[in-house]
Amino acid sequence: MVGLMMNHFSFERGYLSYMKYIISESQYRVLLEDLDSSTLWIKRRANYDIMNEYIDKALDAQSNPCDDFDTDVDFAKAIIVHAVTFFLKVNDEFYNPENYGQYLSILYDRCKEMFFDSLWEDYRFICPSEE
Repeated sequence: MVGLMMNHFSFERGYLSYMKYIISESQYRVLLEDLDSSTLWIKRRANYDIMNEYIDKALDAQSNPCDDFDTDVDFAKAIIVHAVTFFLKVNDEFYNPENYGQYLSILYDRCKEMFFDSLWEDYRFICPSEE
């Protein structure tokens, strides 16, 4: 458990009093995460449905993945990087360009979590192994 001190002004008594709220560590992490504007921006703008559209566009841009990539892992990584890079390019007015690397890293990790397995399977379906 984490104790969180917050200022609370009591109107009835006319003085400043402090109240202590007890929250769990996971609630505390969520609170801190919501206060971080980069994470909040990503949560609002880069949800599953939106990023899925960018993944689809990145897939459409691949003419012959079997020749362009040696492994399913290379394919999945490249598609995610392409989608995230394009997303950041389209939405460049919404974030500070000085934080581009941070956003790229956060979005890549988030998309990897959401799409890596399905992209890996797509590659295996499109480019069956000759073993």
